[in-house]
Amino acid sequence: MSGFFYYCMMRIDSLTVGLWQVNCYMIHKDGHILCIDPGASTKRLVSYLEQFPEETLDAILLTHGHFDHIGAVNELVETYHCPVYLSPEDDKLVHTLSVNSIGKHGAVLNHPYTPYPYGSLTIGPFEIAVYDTPGHTEGSVCLQMEDHLFSGDTVFRQSVGRTDLYGGSNVKLNQSLNYLKSVIRPDTYVHPGHSDSTVWKQELLDNPYL
Repeated sequence: MSGFFYYCMMRIDSLTVGLWQVNCYMIHKDGHILCIDPGASTKRLVSYLEQFPEETLDAILLTHGHFDHIGAVNELVETYHCPVYLSPEDDKLVHTLSVNSIGKHGAVLNHPYTPYPYGSLTIGPFEIAVYDTPGHTEGSVCLQMEDHLFSGDTVFRQSVGRTDLYGGSNVKLNQSLNYLKSVIRPDTYVHPGHSDSTVWKQELLDNPYL
């Protein structure tokens, strides 16, 4: 499923891509665009971006390095020459196909990335809070812009990410969830890497892992 949402001056479009149905988010503000987790379907993502010829793709932000979240990164970088941001804790993951694949499906990064700075990041008109949330992978992060949290595969609607893949840790995931509970306001919208968006206060009530 794909959709779009207008929140004040920021527009969030969600495009569901690839076999694993990853939510790729396109965030628009003041003529600038950020792309979160372009996991597959490069032609579709380029076709989407071509609808906004007067807007600039400023950067690609990755919530973690799993192949289903990075599959279209290389081609987008070659097309738009934009920087890619990733936690360096996922460096081995994004450069080692043997640990970043399932069966015949996998992906690695062929271009350099910029490590997330500690705490916060400014790109164009976007002010981004960067939360280190290891557990699903060593380098998993959640990204907050205004009252919207892009949670990757750390937390989903009524569920959380798996911890049985390379770099996963149930202990670290629980620590990350407790950390998010301490910093995220209840009225924050949560946009996960898979499935439907939700609101943090609802997850505090209904999500058994929280």
